[in-house]
Amino acid sequence: WDAGISEGELELFSCLAGYVSAAYLDSRASGRIHRGNDAQHRVLSRILYEENYGVTPEDRVALLRFGWREEHEYRAVFMRPIRKEGSNLDHSYIRGCLENDWPDTCVLPDGKDFSWIINMSLCAAKLEEFREYLTGFIREHMLQVGLSNPMPGISGLAYLYQQACEV
Repeated sequence: WDAGISEGELELFSCLAGYVSAAYLDSRASGRIHRGNDAQHRVLSRILYEENYGVTPEDRVALLRFGWREEHEYRAVFMRPIRKEGSNLDHSYIRGCLENDWPDTCVLPDGKDFSWIINMSLCAAKLEEFREYLTGFIREHMLQVGLSNPMPGISGLAYLYQQACEV
């Protein structure tokens, strides 16, 4: 640092930088959440996280509103930040980034980890681009990632989630 900067000015600058960083992360998260699809997130959370949950006809109808059909192929990605301490990653930030860049996907919190459900049938034309994006996202955000195999059917999402967690 320049010798002309006092300790108080440096502390003030550090504080301001923290506020700017927090505001940036908040704006990325709040402004980019995909279509306000809380109903879709609630249904997928039940399917993935409630033990022995059976997909209901109402669940299928709710997902159909977002274009997610039983015959579509899905994939699950489990993400865990490598650095637990001091990590800026939170559910809303990750959700904003991924769902904005890949609209036919859904990010769900899993404790401090994240699950990303992808409708591969709607993203199929961009498979190579998706792989490149995921590789860069993993590297940029320092994540450990488990990727499931693709499989058709909404009723198999819990299995795909378990597969991604095990990987």
